[in-house]
Amino acid sequence: MSEEYKSYDLNSYKSDNKKKNKYKKNKHKNKTLRAVVFCFAAVLLALLIGVGVYAFSLLNSVKRDDDFNEDAVKSIDTIDDKIINIALFGVDTREIGNFDGLSDSMMILSINTKDNVIRLVSIMRDSLAKIEGHGYNKLNTAYSVGGPELAVKTINTLFGLDITDYATVNFYGMSDIFDAVGGIDVTITEDELENKTRGINAMIDEQCGYLKYNTADYLVTKAGYQHLNGLQAVAYSRIRYCRNFMGTTDDFGRTDRQRLVMKLLLDKALEMSPTSYPTLVKKLVPYVKTSLTNKEIMSLAMVLMKRPSFEQARVPMEDYIIDADFRGTGASTVYYSYEYASKVLKAFLYDGTAPETYIKENGVELKEWFR
Repeated sequence: MSEEYKSYDLNSYKSDNKKKNKYKKNKHKNKTLRAVVFCFAAVLLALLIGVGVYAFSLLNSVKRDDDFNEDAVKSIDTIDDKIINIALFGVDTREIGNFDGLSDSMMILSINTKDNVIRLVSIMRDSLAKIEGHGYNKLNTAYSVGGPELAVKTINTLFGLDITDYATVNFYGMSDIFDAVGGIDVTITEDELENKTRGINAMIDEQCGYLKYNTADYLVTKAGYQHLNGLQAVAYSRIRYCRNFMGTTDDFGRTDRQRLVMKLLLDKALEMSPTSYPTLVKKLVPYVKTSLTNKEIMSLAMVLMKRPSFEQARVPMEDYIIDADFRGTGASTVYYSYEYASKVLKAFLYDGTAPETYIKENGVELKEWFR
C-alpha cells in the first residue's frame, strides 16, 4: 500500500476538495459519537440509543426477538458486569423486514460503564470457524444456518466472551436513511467507476432492478469526490472487488468503505436538530431487529449522554493472520488462531490495551489448528 493511501484516517476523513474546511478541535470533542463505525447495525443501534431520549414511544415499534435465549448463547459467566458486550449483524437481504441470511457484517459493541469508554470491534466475515452442528465454514454462515442465537453462541465460544444481546439490520433498504440525512460525500476511484461488473454502477443496477427503479437516473458518471444519494451510498458500501481511494480491495476494502460511509452517516445524523430525531427513528425501525428491550436501550442512552470516548479494532489484524486465502474447506477463508485472537480481544475489551500494544509487548502466536 502506498504512503498516499496510508495517510488517510477514517476518523477525520476529508476529501482533497475540502482540505480547507478543517474540523475545529472543540467541535470534534463535543460530538459524542463522532467515531469510525464498521457496519450498518452499529450505526442504527447507536442512533436508536442516542435518540431514545427524544423518541421513546417510537422504540416500541422496533422488531423484538422474544425467542432469543440468552442462557443458550453463553459459554462462560459474565466477566465484568461493568462491561456490556452486544453483537451487531448486518444482513444483505432483498426484503424489508427480512432478517435472515448471511451476516455480511459482524461487530462487537463493548460499553465500559466504569471507564466511560465504548469499543467497537469488527470481525472478518470470512474467518474460518467451527460452527456447532455444521462443521467448518465461514463465520458468517452461523447466522445463516442458525440465526442470531447460533451466531452469538459461535462468537462467544470462539473468543471466550459473554455476549447475551444482539442487534441486526437489513441494510439493503438503507437508502431511505441516507436520503433522510441528505446523502453523503465520498471519493470514487477510477476502478470503482470503470469496473462494469463489480463497480458502483453494477451495484446500483442490481438495486434498481430489485426496487423497480430506472437505473439511468442513479448512475455515477465520473470518478473523484462527489455527492451520493441514498441508493448510491448503499451501492458504494457493497463494492467488494475494486480498489478504493485508500488502496484496499476485497473484503478489507469493503470494510473500509462501510466504516467511512457509516462515519459520514453518523456525523450528519448528529448534526440534525433533536426535533428531527422522531422522523429519523421512523425511517430506522423497519430495518432493525434486536433482543434489547426499551429499558436496556434507554440505559445505554444514559451512558452515551456521559460523552464516552471511542476506540476501534478489527479481528483478525494482519499481524496474526496465518493465511488470508485458506481453502482447507474448499472456499476462500481467513485463517488465524482464535486462541491468540481471544487474548488480543480480551486485553482490548477488558483492560483497554490496544491490539497493537498487546502484540508489541507479547509477540504473535501463529498456532495452526485446522490442519
